[in-house]
Amino acid sequence: MYQKTSFIQDCAEDVSVDEVFALEGMELIPFREKPGRFLRMRLADRTGEIHAIVWDNAEDVRQDIAHSSFVRICGITHIYRERLSITVNSVSCVDRDVIDPNDFLPCTQKDRDSLLEEIYSCVEEISNRDLRDLLDVFLNDEEWVRKFCGAPAAKRMHQAYVGGLMEHTVNMLHLVPAVCANYPQADRDILAAGVILHDIGKVQEYEYDCRIDVSSQGHFLGHIVLGIEMLSRAIDSLEGFPEELRLRLLHMIASHHGRYEWQSPKMPKTIEAVLLHHIDLLDGEAYKIVAETSGRESGWSWSRLLERWVYTPEAADECVDTDGDDL
Repeated sequence: MYQKTSFIQDCAEDVSVDEVFALEGMELIPFREKPGRFLRMRLADRTGEIHAIVWDNAEDVRQDIAHSSFVRICGITHIYRERLSITVNSVSCVDRDVIDPNDFLPCTQKDRDSLLEEIYSCVEEISNRDLRDLLDVFLNDEEWVRKFCGAPAAKRMHQAYVGGLMEHTVNMLHLVPAVCANYPQADRDILAAGVILHDIGKVQEYEYDCRIDVSSQGHFLGHIVLGIEMLSRAIDSLEGFPEELRLRLLHMIASHHGRYEWQSPKMPKTIEAVLLHHIDLLDGEAYKIVAETSGRESGWSWSRLLERWVYTPEAADECVDTDGDDL
């Protein structure tokens, strides 16, 4: 088993590199001032991503590593277009069997057992017996719970790490009391159940054994269709489940992306579906800003992920009064 000794988050400029990375993607790019192309690779480990550039024999290198998920890179770091990258001297394929998945799978910094307990507590507060019975179909299934606790919320955009789906779900549950207090027309039980169920298809949409990737089911169907199928089967296992409630829950999954251009089969047509869409969007968009500004120096910087300038404020100094008590 190969053990990594250095990680992307520790990379600095003008440092030699001899390490194994996950190969997330690559593209051949034409030179601007001469014939030929260079190869730009997107590499990753559990701490982040970095680009690596092959300037010579790029076509041959790409062909050699075309079917590899992991590569060993020898080179030196430098700043290329205002971004830390690796100039590659040599690259070779690495067999997946010798990889320790923990080196390459980023994981939530929150305690997953505590997150799961929050979901269980939320279910206990639901007064609608039919909704509780439905949620128990999933939460009493140990295999499903294991997958749900490990699944990412996305491949790249938000909470793209082990446990990300559960973290995203709990973040949304925290918002339910506030939005229901502001919109008393909404059924809090239905909204809470919709939050827990809206992304259940992601346990099948993503694979995360050594790297986070989209499964064949994810490519063919996507998590909305997969989630509708999973929810339909669970409801069919319950005798006498109300038909209107079934349709309202299925509609929440079908419409939670909110727009047709965002691959939402339906637009939200109930107050709970509208609130679910915006709670989902709020957590995802807020996460992106937090992630893109975390650890950066104060001021403006360009976010390639968001394709816009983002602002990082100065860290607030702790205010202390003359007696040493916090103000």
